[in-house]
Amino acid sequence: MPDRVDADALVDGTPAVPTDIFRQSLSIPVSRACCSMSMAPSSRDVALASRYGLHILDLTAPLEPACYLRYETCWDPVEVRWSPHRARENWVATTSNQRVLIWNVQASPNHPVEVIIPGHKRAVSDLHWSPYQPNMLATGALDTDVHLWDMRTPNRPVVSLCAWTAGAARVQYNRKNEFVIASAHAHMVKIWDTRKGTAPTTEIMGHNGKINYIWNVQQPKECHGTITTSAPVRLARYTPFGPAILSAAQRLDPTLRLWSRDPSRQEQPVHTFTGSTEPFRKFGWRIQNDLEDEFQLVALSLDGHLRLYHVSSKITASKYVTAKQRPTHSLKQPVSAVMSYRGAMHVPPIPAEDAAITTAAYYPVTSLQSFSTGYSTSGSCTPVTGMFPTTLPRSY
Repeated sequence: MPDRVDADALVDGTPAVPTDIFRQSLSIPVSRACCSMSMAPSSRDVALASRYGLHILDLTAPLEPACYLRYETCWDPVEVRWSPHRARENWVATTSNQRVLIWNVQASPNHPVEVIIPGHKRAVSDLHWSPYQPNMLATGALDTDVHLWDMRTPNRPVVSLCAWTAGAARVQYNRKNEFVIASAHAHMVKIWDTRKGTAPTTEIMGHNGKINYIWNVQQPKECHGTITTSAPVRLARYTPFGPAILSAAQRLDPTLRLWSRDPSRQEQPVHTFTGSTEPFRKFGWRIQNDLEDEFQLVALSLDGHLRLYHVSSKITASKYVTAKQRPTHSLKQPVSAVMSYRGAMHVPPIPAEDAAITTAAYYPVTSLQSFSTGYSTSGSCTPVTGMFPTTLPRSY
């Protein structure tokens, strides 16, 4: 059965993250085979994906054994997305070359993959769950196609969109309109409306070199801000606590940088998150509860560490990043946080001589500071003490 938290841990009916963990900055060693990460809708668990399987870690007890769901492929997953819906909170989607794997973290450990979608002609580069329809998933691939899938009929896409010119590097649903989708193709962003045929309704041009632009889709011809970075950008996203942007470099810069939307503060980042020796792959946010302005940043770096940074109210209350109102969507869902999917499946014991084990350890990371001057066989669920072995077991 899933782990449960005490009733005392509930705050106004919403399970709260233990303060002693939430307010710490930790560095947790993980396998370098882990290529991507995704936060659970409760923000309690994190899924780390590799070609050897899926690893579920409970962030309220990050030094406890992680659940390893084994399903080997020949390709590293480019992206992993945990379903944000309460009705499908046990689904996790990962890419596997031209296919998409839908994992069920509550299914039998011998068959953790529930659905395999072989819909693209070239490698899938991104995927995103619809924030409105629990069964809908959007995928983009290097074949220039963007497909929308219904998990009830996964043999063929329900909608297909084609950019013709360049592969889809990114794809994402709109949070305020269930029919609108955005995809990135080379130096262009295309906005699609599934009610208006298969041609894009809006095209945004403008990316050039090492520049990250800020656009208003209501005025796509006008750039509303430019942030010049010192290294190529791998990932840039808005923060949940205000008009600020967090960016991760593709190379050269091993830090995460927090930028302000204030034009007078865009020449230098407001804060930097340090401690890594190599650039970061992915990052996500956790919130203690919806009434406080404290967050925790969870980031996976190329040096084989999962890092947690405490973002205090002092930072979120900065005059350069403070929003006029709270986000319109919550980062937490009350029911999900009651349990951790790390313990949702029965974990069979394995002989000690057959288990590759690493020692649990964590290392404090540098605190936030001001920056003034970046194929396939199903298997079993295996416990790994600490985190993951340097060399994961393989199936033959």
